[in-house]
Amino acid sequence: MADIYYFQGKYSNAEPLYSRALAIRASNGSQENAQTIEALTNLAQIYRSQGRYTEAEPLLASALSINERLLGAENLAVAASVSNLAMLYNCEGKYEQAEPLYRRALEIRQKNLGIDHPDVLQSMQLYAALLRQEGRKAEAQKLESQAAGVHSGFSSNLSTGG
Repeated sequence: MADIYYFQGKYSNAEPLYSRALAIRASNGSQENAQTIEALTNLAQIYRSQGRYTEAEPLLASALSINERLLGAENLAVAASVSNLAMLYNCEGKYEQAEPLYRRALEIRQKNLGIDHPDVLQSMQLYAALLRQEGRKAEAQKLESQAAGVHSGFSSNLSTGG
């Protein structure tokens, strides 16, 4: 039910259900699974959207830690968890903490998906936006140019059937 409320944007209804589900999982020792990761992540996203960053951070860190233990450091689910934590730090203005996470998410996605995948392009854009926020315009432009080049190559391959 929490997921339904979450996807409907009814966060005030979803929040207590996620909290309860996490408490139940903690009490019966079933925290190392995909459902726990999803509940942690979704509850953290609710907190982030409400500006409750200090409550969101440990949830995202736990989701990342569980993902790494279950799936290994180079898994795409780990990249998603890393990116979520980076976005939280970015929202808080903690750019020095966000940067290595954005870079790591990008590296994992490139390794698993190749340079021309939409998730890789999104990671490039997020990382470039962070670099721009830090005043590192040349680095941001280089990454944006790389992403634009890949995107235009991908688009022309689609139009030519290649």
